[in-house]
Amino acid sequence: MQHKRQLGKLIYPSAITERGDGSRRQVLRALIGCLGVGIAPHAFARRQPIMDMSQLNAKPPQIAPEMRGVLPWKLLTDVKHQRVVQHAGTAQEKVIIVADFPEAVKRLHETRVRMNGYMIPLETKHGQQRFLLSAYPQGCAFCTPDTAQQFADIAANEPIHTTDKLLVLEGKLQILDYRDESGLFYRLRDAKVVG
Repeated sequence: MQHKRQLGKLIYPSAITERGDGSRRQVLRALIGCLGVGIAPHAFARRQPIMDMSQLNAKPPQIAPEMRGVLPWKLLTDVKHQRVVQHAGTAQEKVIIVADFPEAVKRLHETRVRMNGYMIPLETKHGQQRFLLSAYPQGCAFCTPDTAQQFADIAANEPIHTTDKLLVLEGKLQILDYRDESGLFYRLRDAKVVG
């Protein structure tokens, strides 16, 4: 299927916008394609634009706000990384990334803290007992921040309602190292919502 494109303007599939050119099969494929990418099919039927490129908000997502009594992500993300080669020159050689945490973060290991952030569910259920907490809001279900220090693995005793709103959680913080299979740096155990 061909598309009409105008830079910074509107984008329409030609099978729908050109009268008489599109067969019923082409129209059906275009509508199914719209559903697959989350575009409302009625936008085509009404001859409305899929997206007006001039109205895109180009601001990057903002880190979870600092709050009184809540561990700031700026502290948690201030981690240096070091590449270490283990068993160099052997068949078991592997490269690992070792995190060098600031002393202020190291002192928080196994203490009760409050963290805020945005839920990334790991299951399709409405209540999540195990999920990721992100320093940044998620723009889509498949988009993730790019570094391990921007996440915390959350283990709650009771299911927490799935939400895309800012959460404030309280629990026991664990500082993880490269041996942890999750690949993350932080875990909050016995987590519960406090705000």
